[in-house]
Amino acid sequence: MKKTKKGFVFFACLIILLLLPMSSEAEKLRVKVVVDKTSVRLKPDIGSMVIETLSAGTILESEEQVGEWYRVNLPPDENGYVIMGYIHFSAVEIVEEEMIEDVPAEMSPVSPVVESEQPSEPPVYQPSRWHPGVSFGLKLSGGIGYLSVGDLNASFQGWNDYFEEAWFGIEGGVEGEYQLLHWGYDFSGEFIVYPIPELGIALGAGYLQVSKESTVEVSMFFGSEDITVNPKISAIPITLGVYFTPPLGSGVNLILSAGAGYYIGQMSWEREVSGFLSDFTDTWKTTKGTLGFQGSLGFEFAFSPKVAFVIEGCGRYAKLKDLSGDFKRAGTDILGPFEWGGEYTMWYYEYSENAEYYPRVYFYEEEPDNLNYRNVRKAEIDLSGFSIKAGFRFRF
Repeated sequence: MKKTKKGFVFFACLIILLLLPMSSEAEKLRVKVVVDKTSVRLKPDIGSMVIETLSAGTILESEEQVGEWYRVNLPPDENGYVIMGYIHFSAVEIVEEEMIEDVPAEMSPVSPVVESEQPSEPPVYQPSRWHPGVSFGLKLSGGIGYLSVGDLNASFQGWNDYFEEAWFGIEGGVEGEYQLLHWGYDFSGEFIVYPIPELGIALGAGYLQVSKESTVEVSMFFGSEDITVNPKISAIPITLGVYFTPPLGSGVNLILSAGAGYYIGQMSWEREVSGFLSDFTDTWKTTKGTLGFQGSLGFEFAFSPKVAFVIEGCGRYAKLKDLSGDFKRAGTDILGPFEWGGEYTMWYYEYSENAEYYPRVYFYEEEPDNLNYRNVRKAEIDLSGFSIKAGFRFRF
């Protein structure tokens, strides 16, 4: 008899375990609007933005109740998007409660499901992750950007180290230091085509720039010089990329993007030297294009179905090489005014003094040949870096 009872208990437990997966099915409700001109809000809050106004008699599907609010799925718009919002319990009544097995979003029906037993009532819409129809978007953003810069910064640091460690002039006779270029600003705009709501193809353009002026006063045994340098680096990227914006919650989307671009880079250089023997100014300017790559990670916060605030971190990889441009030196010395120049290339090399080597860049018609130079090559400007930007995304 005891064995029989134990077997019955075991059998009952087994049945309960088998039925547990069935009980995990999501309970979904169908609610009917009973108050005319009922507001559907972006968030479950009476002060939240109204995203739709419904007439009495409209039937919607609700998957969740948040306090006094039902989360409902509105009918698709002209592009097929199903918009989610919240409606207060006092404005609706439950017309049917049933157990509906969860279906993967990508398998859910696209077209509305019309209640066959009550054809006179409004259709019930099933939410779907993917919808047909093409829509468009525009994203405008801006912020701060960081550029590596590369050889030019190495040269400024090399000069600073040289003045500190190997300067042959008066001890302590250097005031100031060359400033490295890193931080600037970055603006961009993108036109986006959405073949499906969460996937977009973007064509964009932007503008990024860094510049930094610095002055060094160098004292020597027979006089002193003031040297002021003012370099500026800018780029216009023309980009093509892919956006993926999966939803994270009510009104919030993740942003993932990647793509390639053509970077039209420009560098201008100005150096003024004011000394006891001469005063002159060196200027040089070049424009160069290169291929690069970019990507971003960020978030969208929707104000409405068509407008969202965007914040994202963006990274890029691009280098400008083989840089040649117009160089000119003009000034006066003890013999009078002078001016000369031509097509000069920006070169990188390491200068030796007292067995130490210091990176430098400057402009020459041909590859510099000097016994104190090593590792001579054409200089590069590294546009690689990152930006932190904020802006707005519009859908239409």
